[in-house]
Amino acid sequence: MMRQHSPAPSAWRRIQDAWGLPGLAGKGRFVSANLIDSLGNGLVMAFTVVFFVKTTSLSLVAVGAALTVGQLLALPVPPFIGHLLDRCGPRTVIAAGNWISVAGFIGFLFSHAAWQIVLWQFVVQLGSTAFWMGNNPLIMLVSRGVERARWFGLVRALRNIGVGFGGAASAVALSLGTVAWLRAIMVVNVVTFALAGWLVITFRGADTSDAADAGPEEPKPAEPERAAGGTAARPSGGGVLKDTRYLRLVAANISFAFASTVIRVLLAVYVGDNLGVGTWIVGVLVVLNTTMVALLQTLVGRWTEVRRPGTTLVLALLLNAAAFIVFGTLPVLPGRAAIAGLLIAMVLYTMAEILSSPTASELSVVMAPEHLQGRYLGVYQLSWSVGGAVAPALLTALLEGGASLPWAFLTAISVLAVPLVLGLDRRPVGMSRAAPVEDTAPEEAFRAPRSPREKILCELLSEVLGVPPVGIDDDFFALGGDSLLAARLIGRVRAVLGLELAMRSIFEAPTVAGLAQRLGTGSADDALQSMLPLRAHGDRPPLFCIHPGSGLSWSYAGLLKHIPRDVPVYGIQASGLLRPDDMPGTVKEMAARYAEEIRGVQPEGAYHLLGWSFGGIVAYETAVRLQAQGAQIGLLALLDCYPGVPDHCRIDDRSTIVSLPDPSRPDAAPWEGSPETAEAVEVLRQDTGALTGLDEARSAALLTTLSHNRHIAGDYEPGTFDGDILFFLAVRGRTAGAPTAGTWSKYVRGEVVCHPVDATHTTMNRPEPLAEVGGVLVEALDRLAADSTRMKEAAQ
Repeated sequence: MMRQHSPAPSAWRRIQDAWGLPGLAGKGRFVSANLIDSLGNGLVMAFTVVFFVKTTSLSLVAVGAALTVGQLLALPVPPFIGHLLDRCGPRTVIAAGNWISVAGFIGFLFSHAAWQIVLWQFVVQLGSTAFWMGNNPLIMLVSRGVERARWFGLVRALRNIGVGFGGAASAVALSLGTVAWLRAIMVVNVVTFALAGWLVITFRGADTSDAADAGPEEPKPAEPERAAGGTAARPSGGGVLKDTRYLRLVAANISFAFASTVIRVLLAVYVGDNLGVGTWIVGVLVVLNTTMVALLQTLVGRWTEVRRPGTTLVLALLLNAAAFIVFGTLPVLPGRAAIAGLLIAMVLYTMAEILSSPTASELSVVMAPEHLQGRYLGVYQLSWSVGGAVAPALLTALLEGGASLPWAFLTAISVLAVPLVLGLDRRPVGMSRAAPVEDTAPEEAFRAPRSPREKILCELLSEVLGVPPVGIDDDFFALGGDSLLAARLIGRVRAVLGLELAMRSIFEAPTVAGLAQRLGTGSADDALQSMLPLRAHGDRPPLFCIHPGSGLSWSYAGLLKHIPRDVPVYGIQASGLLRPDDMPGTVKEMAARYAEEIRGVQPEGAYHLLGWSFGGIVAYETAVRLQAQGAQIGLLALLDCYPGVPDHCRIDDRSTIVSLPDPSRPDAAPWEGSPETAEAVEVLRQDTGALTGLDEARSAALLTTLSHNRHIAGDYEPGTFDGDILFFLAVRGRTAGAPTAGTWSKYVRGEVVCHPVDATHTTMNRPEPLAEVGGVLVEALDRLAADSTRMKEAAQ
């Protein structure tokens, strides 16, 4: 049969993938607002101190002190803006911030005394704080949840383009040496901030809808819980002060806040007074900085997407330290050497900025509980406020004491911040978005065991799960159970009660009350059926999880505690586990069979599919098949799988399992009773305790299935999928030239959105990686549910 080749992706799609760009449709005003606002920032950023030195009779130290006092007065502001952010939404807060800054910059034009600089710097800082506290949450609304890292990088790149042009214009004005030109630059700055505020408040770009006039929904304040007396309790922001992980991010960000003031506060004065080179080089350095960010931000973002955020921030801090060391050594160098040193230091400094800015910005939002996001961001903004307030006076005072002192200080705080960011992640343990899904239904009263058998089962569940005593209605998977722990429970029940407990029984009735009735019933084969209900109840569209190369879907049980409880979850398993002579001859045949079985469970509606490794390939082709039948695909989630790459298997030189799943020898599968089978089965049982319940015949069938699936994976040519892919990339153990999520781009008429997972390919089914996957799946499923609700309401 002739293979079907997918149409080549569009030129724009290739550019997006190559440069790590997100989808931009419907977001023109948001993009323009950031570009224009950053132009205004560039006009004054590097020359604020110089502006007042040139336009007033105040000394350098007096100007620095006045700017510092103005910023210090704004220190209490972020918590109040946080409350406004939770109440009014980010768009309103950003526009208000821009227009408040307009008032402050107008005041700059008429400032002559120190107290006037203090007053208007306070106003500008108030507006700037509002802008930055609102901009990151607005990016969260504008972007598709799993595309946020790219959006943070793109916004940073756009802002640096604007800052670069603004900095160049200011450098020209400064080189002309006239006060009139400096004032003209300030007037242009006023206009840019006013226009940017208007663009933001009128922005109606697409969020989750393709409609051109649909806009991102402003977040609404969380509904306060009712106290016992019936009055509503106000949400408290005090939780952030107990969130040590978030406070580590805040503390580390002070170092980045100080670093960010180098161009605005320190560079022009340092170069002009200590290096003996023309001030024109400052404009060159600003342009170099912004050009590098504009060109490299999204490209570097593709690299950081597959790295832990903590690792990225450590590298940024070390690059900053190296840059400041270079800056500090320049006064001893002659003119040309000093210029070369400035360029080297600026490259290091800019690379640190490229790594740190989007990473820290994204972390500041996603690590905050959604209902307290504004309050958390208020505390995070304090790090910027403290750094921005203290830096002008401190750095200029240090510079007065010696040319190298400010650089030594900046180096020290960069190094000291390294331990603070180690281990920080986008979805840390305990964070609301990554935590097990809470049951919003009324909590049932604890029910104690009613019989000796239930008492023993409660004790065994508590022992296996490592939790306090459980009641007869407590859910095994909600308490942290997975397929491996289920296998341990089966073994303990057999040893203590002398009764068999089927794996399928744990999936279907995961409470002591349910299991007590199923002891001694069913068989091991029940858990090998093709359609395995991991959670059969729920009124939302099910999530269908397709087996990896082994043919078993048991490992997906680890997702149950992360997926909302009103979402049914089914595992699809290989028919060869029970009928080795009835295995589909190709991936396309397998997908056709699975599409039919899925429709048997869910006759119509949006289908949600997930697959890991070989299962991802089959999930993709099943989605293609369902679309060909006119069905809608809501979610297609692929876990570290690639077309044309055989399914991974455990390699153990001590056993013959290496030769069993050879894709070039599909007939080399073992048979029951062979010595090779016995040895291979023992390796498999050591590899995953969940297989201890399989006899030799079923274990041999599993090995045959694994060999067969690896064989047909190599012959598979993907069809064309009309939609988006949510891709989870295992970032550990990768080798040079290993395939990436982009491998799928040429087959997809949509976006391949990559989410890195801190795991190797073979450990994707462990609890920690599944927690990362589950957090993203919850977000995607909730977004799809909200879209469906809006569409139904619009149709009524």
